[in-house]
Parts: sequence; structure tokens; C-alpha cells
Amino acid sequence: MAKITSGFRLPLTVVLLSVATLFSCNKDVKEFVSQYFQSEADPDGIRLDRDGNASTIASGDIGITPDSIRNIGIHYLELVPDAGTAYKNGIIIYRSAETFEGGEIAIDFDSLLFVAPGTAIFNANLRKIPPGTYSYIRASVACISYDMQIDLDDIPGVDEANDVPSTFYSFLGYRTYIRIIQGDSLTQEVNANRALGFWLLETKQPGSAWNKIFQSQVNSNQVTVVNELSGTAPIPNTTGVITGRFEEPLVITGEEPDDLYITLTFSVNDVLEVEDSNGDGNWDINYQFDVLSEVLKDHGLRSLRATFEYR
Repeated sequence: MAKITSGFRLPLTVVLLSVATLFSCNKDVKEFVSQYFQSEADPDGIRLDRDGNASTIASGDIGITPDSIRNIGIHYLELVPDAGTAYKNGIIIYRSAETFEGGEIAIDFDSLLFVAPGTAIFNANLRKIPPGTYSYIRASVACISYDMQIDLDDIPGVDEANDVPSTFYSFLGYRTYIRIIQGDSLTQEVNANRALGFWLLETKQPGSAWNKIFQSQVNSNQVTVVNELSGTAPIPNTTGVITGRFEEPLVITGEEPDDLYITLTFSVNDVLEVEDSNGDGNWDINYQFDVLSEVLKDHGLRSLRATFEYR
């Protein structure tokens, strides 16, 4: 069971290529140079639309930037040589497990590696990456969780509560099979596939008996999935695969003496876009979660930048 909490950790090292391939002879062992991937979330990052253009909040809506980022679960990574490289025609570095348990193929939520920002996701043998220049990168974030605050209305016996501490779970993979989500104090069973745009929110007001998990679905085609190469290498929005760029091209020669560290930085600048129907500048959710709740219109990540260094 995958539990996403601030203290949750899974093993950080995953060998992506088979042991037989990596260690088939002494030469491979001697020449093992590691490639590490880690992720960050930037609250001040550039905010783009799905075609990679600057994006602003629509009139009547508000943007919400999380107070903090808890964990990130990556499903897919691909190194992309140039702007004309089609989806899946680059070097696929990583793909997490998938399952047919929910009927259609889906990302297996329980198999995702959830790590805190700044923590290594996995490593692989750099020698197995074909020499060349890689200017872009593609990534699918299956799930990312945030700490934030909401206003809660019509609570039985309480009426309303403002600035309620909450954790928001954003599902951004093409489709994810979820069995159970264990929050800080509440559990939500799903046992089904959920499409790109699914979300849950757990309220965590200290000492309150009325804490609750809310869940809903934003239409997959309305969720922003940034593709900065949409003009030359289009990808269906429903894949959930973000395309971003290296700040400077990554050049692999095959002769690197040091380990390579690649950092993926996702923009969470106004990552939630909410219809602010009462104009108070906050996200108001009705406790009964009915039509009186303000509608979450989008929670897609807003850009991807990659940097690297040798150590």
C-alpha cells in the first residue's frame, strides 16, 4: 500500500537495466558510472500553458501555490535529443510498473517511488546511455502531493472554518490504478482506475472530528500538460507527459569519469486554478461537497526545467 506522508520513504535506488546486462563482465563493473535523477518543485517557476506559452489566471479564477510540496511520484522519463524527436523516440530512461487490475492498462500506484523534493529518485548506469546531445526531457508525474489551506463551509455543528490545513493529492499520469490512499489520519479506498485529473484532498484541522477526504475529477482534456515542443513533436494531452528543456544541452560522450546528477524542476506556481465564485480569494469547499463548492478547474504542473552536474 502506497502511503503518501511527509515522512514516507521508499528505497531510492532502482537499477533500470537488468543485472545481467549491467554486470555481465568485469569491464562493465569497472566502467559503471552512475546517473542520478532527482526532482524539485518551484513555487516561483515559469507558468506556461499546454503549448509552452506564458499563461495567466483567467478572469474570475484564483491561482493557488501550495505552502509546501510533500512527495513526487514519477512514472516516465525520456531524454530527447532535439525538437523534432517524437514521443517515445528518444531514450526512455525509466517507466514505472503498470497493471491491468482495473481493466485498462494503468500506472500501478503502489509501485510508484515517492520521494521528497531534492531526494534522488533512482540511479542507472550512465554508460548505457547512447552518446549524443540531449536538449529536452519528457516526464510523467503520476502523483504529487501538496500541503495547502482551504476554507470549509457548512460543517455540521460548526458552520465554517477558514484556513483549514489540508493535503492535496494530484494525479497527473495518463491513468492510475489506485487501491488505497492512506492520508495522515484518514483512509480512502478506491480500487479502480482513475484518469488524468483525478484528485483528493484531506483536511487536517487539529483536534477536529469533522476532518474529511474530498475527491473529484477534472476533465483530462482541461488539465494543463505542458509540451514546449507542441509545434514539432505533438503529444496527446491525455498521456500526461510533460516536455521541458535542459537549461543547457546535456552532452554524453561515453567517457565521463564522474557521476551525473540530473535535477528535474517542476513549476507549481499557481498550480491549482479555482473558480472564485464568491470573490474572497480562497478556495471554498462545501462540507457536503455539492454545487455550492467552488470548482477546481485545473491542477496540472506548469513547466519543467532540467539541470545537471557531474560529481
